[in-house]
Order: sequence, then structure tokens, then C-alpha cells
Amino acid sequence: MRKYVFTRGVSDIEARKKHERAMRNSEHALRRMFHLGPSKRDRRLAKLPRTDQLLLALYEEPLCITYKLSSLFALAESRTELDAFSIGQIRRSLRRMADLGLVSARSKGQNVLVSLTPRGWYLALRAMLALVELPKPIRWGELWYVVVFDVPKESSAARNALREHLKMLGLYCYQMSIWIYPHPCEEMIELLSKIYGGGKWVKLIVAKSITDEDKVRKYFQIR
Repeated sequence: MRKYVFTRGVSDIEARKKHERAMRNSEHALRRMFHLGPSKRDRRLAKLPRTDQLLLALYEEPLCITYKLSSLFALAESRTELDAFSIGQIRRSLRRMADLGLVSARSKGQNVLVSLTPRGWYLALRAMLALVELPKPIRWGELWYVVVFDVPKESSAARNALREHLKMLGLYCYQMSIWIYPHPCEEMIELLSKIYGGGKWVKLIVAKSITDEDKVRKYFQIR
């Protein structure tokens, strides 16, 4: 009898389909935004933790795994985005992801198909933010887009991750929980708001003037 490594699944199929539709809508919003060029994207992707890279690979397409006669774990099909990892690294990472409830598995003929759970989809979407940049129009619209958030202390991990994403997107840290961007970014901030706190903790203010404007202008090289 074949022994499968992954046993965790999602029982409520309808709930999962609803969640996946919501995630796909969020993904489409990301894809409408300004993405990095291929070379810059590959460099950033290579710097992501192995788990994030696997999440993104599974986001694009489930992973098909086979067990040979010697019970050797192997990929049933070539996946170029995983070429940098050994079979052992992939196996260990997928086991850890299964323990965390990020992936589930089902039989497909002689193989096993590994796919993301709703929690895995959510974290894959967060990882995808590292591959996106906000637009930088040549002409400034003379408005400041101020992001304000108030994440509870018990959610400190989400607060730190949100700060890292705002920094990665190129916003200016005005105060610890106040970040500024000089160009329209409503769609991205709305998406971040959904990812971090379901829209409760992150708000966007559009302002004509701000205190210490000279410092912010200098940061964004606005004359």
C-alpha cells in the first residue's frame, strides 16, 4: 500500500471554492498593477524563502508527485521554477507546509496532486506582493496618499509584515504607523487592507499638504 506524505485536506468544498474565487479576484487586481520586469522579478523571487517560492509555484499550478518502486519521492512533471531546489528540499518543505495546513493532497492515477488550501492561497497572495511595484508617473499630481494603520498588539506579526510590504512598495515612513506615497495607490492599499485585517486596520487618506513636506519631497525626488 502506498503511503502518502500529505493527509490534511479541506472538507467544505463550497467554502473552498468561494475562497478561491475571492483570491483570484485579488490576484487579478495585482496583475493589473505595475509588475517588475522579468530580470528584476527573478532576482526578487530568488531571494524569497523556499516556502514562499513553493507557494507561488503551487499558486500557478498544483504539483504532481510520484512515488517510484523504492518509495522515492519525485516530481511527475518538469517545473522549471523549482529547478533551484533538490528533490529532498522540496519534500521537506512540502511536509512542513502540510503540517501548517498550507497544502493538501489527493490521488490522481498513480500520482499525488498537491494543491494549496485556503490558508495557502492567502499566504501565496502575500508572497506575490514582493513581485509588484507601484506605478511612478513622470508628473506628480500634487497630492499625497497617506496610509494609516492601527493593528492590535496581539497581531504584531501582521503589523510587522505590513510595514515590510509598505517599505518594499516604496512608501515613505512618515511615522511608525503612517506611510506616504506621492501617486495614486488606492487599489494596492485596498488589497493590503483586505490581506491584513480584512479591511479594518488599514486606511487611506488623500491630502493636499503635509507637515515636513520638504523631507518627503526630497525622498521621492520631487522638485
